[in-house]
Amino acid sequence: MPSKYKPTRDRKQRRTPKNPRNADDNTSEALPPAAAVSSDPNVEVMIPLTKAQKAEKRKEDLLAEARAENPGMSGKKLKRFNKYIENKLKKEEKVEIMAKLAAGASSMDTGLLRSTKELGRGRETKKERVRRAVREVKAGIAGEESRGVVFEERVIRDPAELEVVIPPAVEPEEVVNLGVEAKVEERAAEKPPIVPAVVVGSGLKRPLETDENGFPIIKRTKKSAQTRQERLTAVVRVVEGEVGGSGSEDGDDLVEGAIDGDSVEAEAEGGPSESEEGGEENESEEEDSDGGGGGSEEDSEGEEDGGDEGNKPVSRLRRGQSKKANAFKAWALAQRKQALHDGEPEHSMPNLLGLKPKVVAIPKMAPARPPPPPEGIKKASFVTVGRPIEIQAARLSLPVVAEEQSIMEAVNANDCVVICGETGSGKTTQVPQFLYEAGYGSPNTPTPGLIGVTQPRRVAAVSMANRVGEELGPGGKEKVSYQIRFEGTAGPSTAIKFMTDGVLLRELSEDFLLRRYSAVIIDEAHERSINTDILIGVMSRVLKLRKELAEKYGTKPLKLIIMSATLRVSDFTENQRLFPVAPPLLKVEARQHPVSIHFSRRTVIEYPGEIYKKVCKVHRRLPPGGILVFLTGQNEITHLLKRLRKTFPFKKNVESPLHVLPLYSLLPTKEQLKVFGEVPEGSRMCVLATNVAETSLTIPGIRYVVDCGRSKERNYDKTTGVQSFDIGWVSKASAAQRAGRSGRTGPGHCYRIYSSAVYERDFPEFAEPEILRMPIEGLVLQMRSMNIDTIANFPFPTAPDRPSLQKSERLLEYLGALDPGGALTELGRVMNFFPLSPRFSKILIIGQQHECLPYIIAIVAALSVGDVFIPEHQLDIHREADDEDAAGNAETALEDTQRAKGRKEYYRAHRAFSSLDPTSDALKLLSVVCAYEYEKDSTNFCERNFLRLKAMQETHKLRQQISKIIVANCPGVLSSFNPKLPPPSTAQVKALKQIIASGFIDQVAIRADLLPNSPYKLSQNSVKRVTEVPYMTLFASSAFQRPSDEGLSLDPAVYIHPSSVLASQSLYPEYLVYSELKKSASPTGKVRMKPLTSVTGAHLAALAKGTPLITYSKPLGHVPPKVLDDSMGRRRECWVVPRIGGAIGRSEVGWGLPARKVVQRKEMGRWVVE
Repeated sequence: MPSKYKPTRDRKQRRTPKNPRNADDNTSEALPPAAAVSSDPNVEVMIPLTKAQKAEKRKEDLLAEARAENPGMSGKKLKRFNKYIENKLKKEEKVEIMAKLAAGASSMDTGLLRSTKELGRGRETKKERVRRAVREVKAGIAGEESRGVVFEERVIRDPAELEVVIPPAVEPEEVVNLGVEAKVEERAAEKPPIVPAVVVGSGLKRPLETDENGFPIIKRTKKSAQTRQERLTAVVRVVEGEVGGSGSEDGDDLVEGAIDGDSVEAEAEGGPSESEEGGEENESEEEDSDGGGGGSEEDSEGEEDGGDEGNKPVSRLRRGQSKKANAFKAWALAQRKQALHDGEPEHSMPNLLGLKPKVVAIPKMAPARPPPPPEGIKKASFVTVGRPIEIQAARLSLPVVAEEQSIMEAVNANDCVVICGETGSGKTTQVPQFLYEAGYGSPNTPTPGLIGVTQPRRVAAVSMANRVGEELGPGGKEKVSYQIRFEGTAGPSTAIKFMTDGVLLRELSEDFLLRRYSAVIIDEAHERSINTDILIGVMSRVLKLRKELAEKYGTKPLKLIIMSATLRVSDFTENQRLFPVAPPLLKVEARQHPVSIHFSRRTVIEYPGEIYKKVCKVHRRLPPGGILVFLTGQNEITHLLKRLRKTFPFKKNVESPLHVLPLYSLLPTKEQLKVFGEVPEGSRMCVLATNVAETSLTIPGIRYVVDCGRSKERNYDKTTGVQSFDIGWVSKASAAQRAGRSGRTGPGHCYRIYSSAVYERDFPEFAEPEILRMPIEGLVLQMRSMNIDTIANFPFPTAPDRPSLQKSERLLEYLGALDPGGALTELGRVMNFFPLSPRFSKILIIGQQHECLPYIIAIVAALSVGDVFIPEHQLDIHREADDEDAAGNAETALEDTQRAKGRKEYYRAHRAFSSLDPTSDALKLLSVVCAYEYEKDSTNFCERNFLRLKAMQETHKLRQQISKIIVANCPGVLSSFNPKLPPPSTAQVKALKQIIASGFIDQVAIRADLLPNSPYKLSQNSVKRVTEVPYMTLFASSAFQRPSDEGLSLDPAVYIHPSSVLASQSLYPEYLVYSELKKSASPTGKVRMKPLTSVTGAHLAALAKGTPLITYSKPLGHVPPKVLDDSMGRRRECWVVPRIGGAIGRSEVGWGLPARKVVQRKEMGRWVVE
């Protein structure tokens, strides 16, 4: 039979359009008929083109259009047209992408994005963290951390775990109601149980009982009819039965009930019990109890209802108890009774109700003494301080006052405590007062010793002492004193003593245990100066010794408090050698308002110009508030000061006056105090400061900070000894301190002239400690004087490297402070008396010759203070580079004339002070100091001669201090201090030059052309100025150790500094003794030396005698040695050639000095120079 199926047959299913899948679809378009869709099964399937195919098709279309317009297109033109098409397609794609981004940006929620001003701000607050987590949860992108902040995790526990098991205890009401339980159980057995309907979850909790109407039955509790006396009687009987073990039924039943209670508790805790071993019997009984509607509640009700039915206590068996468990209880009771009968005799408790009261005579006793306080509890001691109301209100606003209780508890419980609090928290002024009010420093308390507070700067020690004295109210200034380098106010009534850390180190050398002190506070420990580090290391040993003395003799141990403005305290708290037990760390929140940090988009190399633009914008656009600008040095401050005052002249600019003030360390004190004065009305203050304004000073009214992110620091090359002042990035901790200056009085802004990428990449976390970048010969001498021989094992917070220690010990050996074995000599002990560098101490000790000591004191004081002359580049006596192309008008010509006059006066002053010796800068300083003392108007004298007034004042004070030390320790050497000195004689000038050279015997340089086989040739044509004459130092002044490295790019020679007196002379000394080597900031800059004086070869041979620096050749052949009479051939006189630096100097040869006659002595078969 042929098939009826025909593909072309018109079917009903094909004519009828299919219904949509969902009834909710609101599509108005009807689907096409099936015949139209699949009319041709061989039709080509249209696959959508990819992006690359579309681009290729677009390219072909454009190319076809171009060929249609220009059929004769050449190959070169076709190649260019293809490039044009590619660029056009790229532009179209770019337009499409930008359109998509614009469409997406308009619909994107920016609530979860963070502002760029929050970059680098640090940790977010708890409030901000919660807000961010809530937004992320709402947006559906929250992670585990955000969910943990918003949601609280709930622990779902099994209801069985929530049942509270009451431990078995004998209570009066329970004992009285024991007799009723049996009755209740009998009633429950007689009354048929009400079986409730089975509902879902009935196995978890018993449903409520209902009446006929379906309402729940609420049973009322009946009070027991027993009196209180009857209940007490029942309690006594129970106790008699348990203790006495009389074997009565009541006692047995009660003990059995107690065992039952123990078994119930064990079962409730989940432990194994006898009922669990009962097998199927237990299970059936438990099913009955569950089906009975909760027997435990009925039992409790029965006890309450049937309290008056009987007083005889009957044992109560727990439901579900097996026969095996009852048998075990019976056996346990029998064993217990047997143990009681075989052991101690029974003692029954008497009936308390049967005892009759009787009168007992109680003898009177003397009042007992109060018991001594337990160990670890300190007897309360306090000192009442009466403060004015305004001072008390100011103290309460400081954050550290709120932590007084915790601080004092930590101090009393520990020997050492570390306190971290940012600048402005009040720790410097308030912590000493906490100790004083707690009894420290008071003579009538267990801790009568002084409270010592160390500061790294003298200005801070004096100002803090005055402030604390004012806050202690009337009589407070007598309790607070200060001690600095040149002066002190300590007296017999002093309780708190502020001082520099160097002063306390001096006291440690005299009294290592610090018996006069009960507490020591080391402030500003985050600065990590050399004195602070050595002080913390020494104090860690002092604490241990004072604690041992306290345990042995009953004295009070010393308390040490280390305070830091940053959280860099891991070097203290985690150093096991410093503190075996880590001291507690207390953090004090600062009184800080929010500060907005603004980074620059780009880091500009010429940052002074960028800072100038930023200050101008802040002053013109932002609301009132002081501006604090951080720069690197005095030169930048002076240059920017001129530009700002020229742009905003204070007198002429009435609309927006800008009050610009400088602030740096060398500025006179009178000028520094202007930043704390009142700002003229209607003007804005702008302070241009160095890093002095970071922690030492707090300027009021600052709302805006402009930070260059750089600082100028003195770097010391440990290998060559070359010092350089380099400008580098500050640490992140310093940047945070600078930004915090704008948030002291209100919300502020900090504008950083560098990008956030540079901040994260190039800024170190903390600055390098000073002990790692400065010479430490003074530190080694001081520690040796304290009998600390093994310095490498000393507990430094940050230990110096061994090469630095070895170099310092070699220098002390050259100076004679240490013997070849490393022990301290008598000369070294005397050198430690002076608060000076070991070099200057050596000069003072040998300066008694030819009555030169007063002159030596003046020279040493001037050298210790620093540059007393104002450098030439800091004076406005040269035309600036920006003014070279300025128009030659009358005003410019007048300024040039004034600059020329200033240069002439500057050079005249230097020539006038060089009259004693034109080749010695040290004698030039002597002339300056002596002339200053003869002038009545010292300020005018300094201005005329381009001198620093502050440096000259410090020189005078240091002269006075050194003279007092010499008079006190060396009687008869110096009578008294005489500030006015007569000019030295010619013999004294020669002696002064040799005495100065003795302290710098290892820092000597020879003219380069005098070296053997030297490539340098000195001639009038090759050298035009003295500053271009090369000199070679005894020890290498660069990374190259030998002159054979001369082919390399770096010059191994050194040159005279332009500020030297030799720079204006035409003399070329053969040997020079210098004080320091300096290198310019440029990588290819020359190394310059600051010479002290010129010396001869004979002087060097005499001064270096007895040190490892000098060696001698064999006797010269042309002059035979002469054996001395009466020496038995063991002493001779001969001529030899001394060599300085032999085997340790340059090229391991040293320099040959002029031949000299010496006396040699024969020892162990060798001739030794006497």
